[in-house]
Amino acid sequence: MKKESLKVLGIEVSRDFSVMELLKLSSEELMEPQVSYKVSALREFCQEFCESSLDNPTMVQSSKDAVGVLAPHLKFLDHEECWVLLLNSANNVLSSIRISTGTVRTCPIDAARISKAAIIAGATGVILAHNHPSGSPSPSAADIKLKSALDTFSISLVDHIIFAEGRYYSFADEKESALG
Repeated sequence: MKKESLKVLGIEVSRDFSVMELLKLSSEELMEPQVSYKVSALREFCQEFCESSLDNPTMVQSSKDAVGVLAPHLKFLDHEECWVLLLNSANNVLSSIRISTGTVRTCPIDAARISKAAIIAGATGVILAHNHPSGSPSPSAADIKLKSALDTFSISLVDHIIFAEGRYYSFADEKESALG
């Protein structure tokens, strides 16, 4: 964004920024505390705008569909976050929920909280997603443990997606199984 456009929004910066650069800036990298607050508010507004598209049910038939819903939440972060899509039996998105926020290297995947959210929503399926700010979308050992907890409640783990710098890793795609 041009620094003049940012100025209209009340954000004073010394140079132009691409949208990706702007959204990736950490609080320490921003020049003034009020700038940090305004960029955070702008980021939150963008995320809420993306979420408003969930007012019309979104059907998830592939990992690409899930990526379309989840990417706005995860692709510009400098820390890990864990999100879930809760699905009904027709694979329509009931809601998207941020489960946890972590550090640059790790984020807890809270199976109990995910199970509780799915039960309360009446979800029959869950798509788990989180990001790896390191840039590598490869799964770690900790990424593989949620399925058995959900099986206890007859809730399917439809997919587990890891985002990293414009790429993603889908467990469902790697198993060559369709969502459903």
